[in-house]
Amino acid sequence: EGKRIGVCYDHDEAGKTGAEKVAQALAKVAEVRVIELPVTEEHEDFSDWVLKYGGTLEQWQGLMESAQPVEYEPSKYDLPPIDAGSGDLAGLADQAWAAIIASNDPPELFQRGGLLTRIQTGDTKEPYLAVVSEAGLRGILARVAWWYRFTERDGQKDAHPPIPVVKDMMAAPEYPLPVISRVVEAPVFGRQGELNLEPGYHPARRTYYWSNGLEVPPVPENPTAKDIKQARTLIVDELLGDFPFTSDTELSHAVALLLGPFVRELVTGPTPLHMIEAPSPGTGKSLLADAITIPSTGRPAATMTEGRDEDEWRKRITASLIAAPTFLLIDNVRRKLDSAALSAVLTSTSWQDRILGRSELTKLPVRCIWIATGNNPALTTEMARRTVRIRLDAKVARPWQRDGFRHKDLRGWALQNRGELVWAALTLIQAWVAEGTPASDYVLGQYESWAQVIGGILDCAGIKGFLGNIDEVYSAADEETAQWEEFISAWWHEHGDVPQGTRELFRIAEEKDLLLMVRGDKGEHSQRIRMGKALGQMRDRQIGPFRIEQAGRNRSGGILYRLTNLEDATNEAAAASELEEVENDDPF
Repeated sequence: EGKRIGVCYDHDEAGKTGAEKVAQALAKVAEVRVIELPVTEEHEDFSDWVLKYGGTLEQWQGLMESAQPVEYEPSKYDLPPIDAGSGDLAGLADQAWAAIIASNDPPELFQRGGLLTRIQTGDTKEPYLAVVSEAGLRGILARVAWWYRFTERDGQKDAHPPIPVVKDMMAAPEYPLPVISRVVEAPVFGRQGELNLEPGYHPARRTYYWSNGLEVPPVPENPTAKDIKQARTLIVDELLGDFPFTSDTELSHAVALLLGPFVRELVTGPTPLHMIEAPSPGTGKSLLADAITIPSTGRPAATMTEGRDEDEWRKRITASLIAAPTFLLIDNVRRKLDSAALSAVLTSTSWQDRILGRSELTKLPVRCIWIATGNNPALTTEMARRTVRIRLDAKVARPWQRDGFRHKDLRGWALQNRGELVWAALTLIQAWVAEGTPASDYVLGQYESWAQVIGGILDCAGIKGFLGNIDEVYSAADEETAQWEEFISAWWHEHGDVPQGTRELFRIAEEKDLLLMVRGDKGEHSQRIRMGKALGQMRDRQIGPFRIEQAGRNRSGGILYRLTNLEDATNEAAAASELEEVENDDPF
């Protein structure tokens, strides 16, 4: 024990195999090196090397120094023994959990949203969280413990982890494992404004920093004006300077999007959808999304296409959130962005849904930063309230033919200078932290914490215009309201306050070419269904002076709708009040 051993074998396959077995057996207690002799003939050994080739003590010492120490590979007998045939289900499960806990240091297994989870890497070595299945847990158990059964004939014999034990462990109400909310690939700030540059799992913030060799220059504890200017120049001028933002506000929102992952733990509530839009293709929407996501992740964002219906939206959101992405990009929005599921997840800090292929529900934390791209995308008012806009406009017929950029390969430049870009983001945030994290006066409904944190950082960095285009976004989304106003005017003109069914209301919309955004562009049957659902959602809504109300059902069971003119009702009430006053004042 504690010795330094050199194992020298005959120059043939049998000798090599024997030496490796001996080295592995000794490596648990000693430093062992397998020496490959500089001989040429098969079966030659140490004696031949000395006598035939003139090997010396100094040469032998050199061979020892150049050989790599053998790493000990634990055998199954080094693992905790568990008797798979004991029949004690609860006891076996407890022993199995104990074996997992003992081997889970540093942590590789976690719990998230009631799911057993572990970090895996994709083809490009990007980390993501994956759900551990029953088969996966059984494989883990086979590697963290020595499972055996005892028989009178054979004594102790190797066994597999019993399936009932695996099922019992999977069904546990809570796993005795650390909780994880996300995997980050750059240093981030914690809830108290602390910056931790150490890779690995951080229990306080429930994040795992997967550094992948990222080197970040030292971040000053109290950044000077020079530090802030240098950081702002790197992000605003070098990284984002060639994009044709339509205003300072659009630029400030791009910086806000870039900073989002680094301060996500400081934001206590949800974060909005960042819509990167342009009037035509080729303006640089996807390039901007990549340039913004590369500093914090080292690659473009995970992409999710828009859903065709609510069920598809829900499934895609759940599948994406399980992997705990830093960014989630809805790429190239073509339809009008109108989804109850997307609206809900954008205003939530957790998302509950059934896992595809399984019967149980999961409640996943929503910690990603949301992005969407599109050419003049249409938003409902509900989506507009959850969106900050980043608009690009090159003001040329063929924007993809522009040239004269600072960096011809911006993605490559961002990857090459990723450490400096991360430093710049962290420095701008640290400057705000050093000032005491002053809250800004910016307000965005349902995103108050996000607006105060991001707004405060941008103000400290001298980046102006934050949330300056909100009214424009709302006005653009009011196109749907304008279509409803036009339709209701035609409805009132033909029928007044007489209740009408969906069939008649659809006829009015079709003949007068109204509510095109609501009805969609598919066949008549699809348009009828969409309009029926839209009318149901508009119940008790006021559009202009009119209120849409349900008025019972017709003979075939269809829902009837009626318009109430609130101005007429108000005028009638005022007239009645005046008449009552006159009557009360009449001396006769």
